[in-house]
Amino acid sequence: MGRITFGAVTFDDVYNAVQLLLDGGYEIGDISLRKIREVMGDRGSLATIAKHLERIKVRKDRGEAFDGTELSKTDVEELCAAVDAIVYRRTFVSQCEAAEHKRVVAELVTKHEAELETKAEIVDDLEEQVFALESECGNLKMGVDCLERQIAQFEGTVEALQQVIATLAPKPGENAPPASMVGHAAMQQDQPSAVPVDQPSVDRAETQVRGCHNDQTGVVRKEQG
Repeated sequence: MGRITFGAVTFDDVYNAVQLLLDGGYEIGDISLRKIREVMGDRGSLATIAKHLERIKVRKDRGEAFDGTELSKTDVEELCAAVDAIVYRRTFVSQCEAAEHKRVVAELVTKHEAELETKAEIVDDLEEQVFALESECGNLKMGVDCLERQIAQFEGTVEALQQVIATLAPKPGENAPPASMVGHAAMQQDQPSAVPVDQPSVDRAETQVRGCHNDQTGVVRKEQG
C-alpha cells in the first residue's frame, strides 16, 4: 500500500491514493478527483490531480505496469514531447536572435557602404581639384618662363643701348660724332649680345640720341657765336 505524504502534490501522491482506492474495491473508472483529494488529506488542486490521474489511466488502458517508480511508454512520450517543446522554443529563440543579428549586420554594412561611397566621391572631387591646381601651376610656370625671357630680352636691349651710347659719347678734346653715325656704330658692335636685340627699341634710342646731339650742337654754336 502506498504512503501519503504532505506538501506539494506529486505523481506519486496521486498514484498512491489511486492504489489505496483500488485496493479498497474501487474501479479505476469510478475513482473521482475529489475522492483522490480526500484520500490525500484534502491536498492539491483538482487540476493537478486530474493531470496525474490521466497518466495513470493511460497506463492502465495500454496494459502497462501500474508502477509509479518506473517510466512507462507514456512517460517517455510525454518526456520526449516536453523535450521537443523545449528544443523548439530554444531553436525559435535562436533563429529570432540570428535573424536580428543578420538585420543589424546588414544595416551596418549598408551604412558603411554608403559612407565609403560618399568618401569615394569626396576623394574623386579632391583629385579633380588637385588636377586643376596642377594645370594652373603649369600655366603659371609657363607665364613666369615667358616673363623671364622678356626680361632677358629687355636686358639685352638695354645693354645694346648702353653700348651705342658709349660709342656716341665724345672723348675728351673731340666733338660728338654726327647723329647719322649712331645707326652705323650700333651695327659695328664686336661683342654680340647673348639675347637678340629688340630693333624697335634700338630705333627709338637712336632717335632720342639724335635729338640730344642736335641740342648739344646748337648750344656749342651759340657759345661760339
